[in-house]
Amino acid sequence: MTTSPSVRHALCAPLAAAAVLVTAGSAQAQPPLEIGVQDDATFVAASGQALSPRRVDAAFGVARDLRARVQKINLGWRFVAQRGPDGETYDWSAYDQAVVAARYHGLIPQITLTGPGPSWDTGNGRAGVFRPSAAAFGRFAAAAVEHFRDFVHTWAIWNEPNWPSWLAPTREAARLYRKLYQAGWSAIKRVDPSARVLFGELAPMGRPEAAIPPLRFLRDVTCRTRGLRATRSCAPLLTDGFAEHPYTLRWAPTYPGPGRDDVTTGSLGRLRSLLRGLARVHALETPAGRAPDLFLTEYGFHAQSHRIPEPLRSRFSVRGFEIAASAPRVRQLIWYQLVAGRSRRPFHWDTALLDLKLRPRPTLLALRDWIRDAVRTGRIAPGP
Repeated sequence: MTTSPSVRHALCAPLAAAAVLVTAGSAQAQPPLEIGVQDDATFVAASGQALSPRRVDAAFGVARDLRARVQKINLGWRFVAQRGPDGETYDWSAYDQAVVAARYHGLIPQITLTGPGPSWDTGNGRAGVFRPSAAAFGRFAAAAVEHFRDFVHTWAIWNEPNWPSWLAPTREAARLYRKLYQAGWSAIKRVDPSARVLFGELAPMGRPEAAIPPLRFLRDVTCRTRGLRATRSCAPLLTDGFAEHPYTLRWAPTYPGPGRDDVTTGSLGRLRSLLRGLARVHALETPAGRAPDLFLTEYGFHAQSHRIPEPLRSRFSVRGFEIAASAPRVRQLIWYQLVAGRSRRPFHWDTALLDLKLRPRPTLLALRDWIRDAVRTGRIAPGP
C-alpha cells in the first residue's frame, strides 16, 4: 500500500526539521542525551479502537514537559498484515495516523518492528510469537521501510526477544532472533541504506523475572561463550546501535540486577564491556567496526506501588535519568507510558506520568524540573 497524497503532505511538512535534528546529533562524538516517549495505547489505534483526543493531547503535553525529541512506536506485524489472493499486503493506516500526529507535535517517529506475527507466518499456524518466519518478517520490514522511509529514520528489530511472551519457544529464542535480525537488517538497508537499525530491545533481568538474562541472550545470538570463544560458525552481525530496557521497577536505579548477566541502569557498564568484546572479535559491530552506542528505549517506574511510593518514585526516576545522562555512550532514554489506563486486573502495568483523570503525578513534575535544568547545562538535548 502506498501513502496517500494527504498523508504524505502531512508527514513531509516537518521532515526538514527532523533531518536537521538527526544530523546535528550524529555530528557530535558524545551528544547530549536524547529524551523520548512511548505510549502506543494512547497514540496508536492499531486494534481498531477510537483514540481519545483528550488523552492524546494530554500525552503530547507530557512529551513537551519532558523535552522529548522522539516518539517510539511498536509496529505489530499482525496488526497490519492482510492475506489475499495476491499474497500478503499491509494496511498502515493506524500507524500513518500516529506518525502524522508525532511529526505535527515536533517529535521524530522511531519504529520497532515486532510481533506478534500473522497466523500464516508462524510455526504453529496461530497469530503470535511462536517461531515466526524470518523470510516473511524480512518482507514485512522491507514493506514498512518502503512505506515510511521519508519520515522514519531509526528502526529497531523485535521487542524483548529474550522474554517468552514476545518470542517462543524460549530454548530457541536466540537463534530465532538472530534470523529475524539478519532478515530485518538486510531488508531495511536494502530499501533505505541511510536508515539507523537497532539491535536488541532486550528486557533487563533473568530470574526472578521470566526473561533470558540479556547478556547471556546476547552471547547466544552472537554464538559466543562467556570468554568470547565461538560456539559455532556464525557470520558477523552489523548494527547501528544497541537497544536495552534497563528497568529496575521494584528497586533503586543503581540496582544491578540479581544476576551477573542482567543489565539495568545500575549495570550499564556490563553491557558496554561485552559490546566492546564482541566488536573486537567481529561478532557484533557497527559498519565502522566499533562497539555500538546504547539506546535505552524503555524506562520507567510503576505508580501505585506499595514498594515504591510516589515520593520515592520521583527520586528514583530522576536518579535514573541522571545515570543515563552521565553514562558513556548512552544516546537515548525513552520513558514508557504517559497516561494511565483502566484495568480490572489486580496488577497491571502503570508507569504513567498522568493519572486516569489526566492529572500530573509528582514524578512528572520532578522529571520536568530536572530536565529543564539539564537542558540548560547541556546534559539533555533540547526538545522541539
